[in-house]
Amino acid sequence: MYLHPLGPSVKCLQCGIGALVFVRTRGGRDLYRCVADVPCKSYTVHARRGGVCGIGADAPLGMMSWTWVECAGRDLATRNS
Repeated sequence: MYLHPLGPSVKCLQCGIGALVFVRTRGGRDLYRCVADVPCKSYTVHARRGGVCGIGADAPLGMMSWTWVECAGRDLATRNS
């Protein structure tokens, strides 16, 4: 995991129902998947932009910037050793 773990209260940006579970690190970002009972199957990226971490919906060509939401209470993301 590259950044801090997301809390259980963070929900999927696509369906708004499911919690997110860590999948893997990809290019300095953490990739999470929705685990909702409905067939959402979307991915969310946890990354840093300008020193502030947040999440955004994942797309084949990168993160969708209009879905960006900053992490609450985390001004600067720290890398785990």
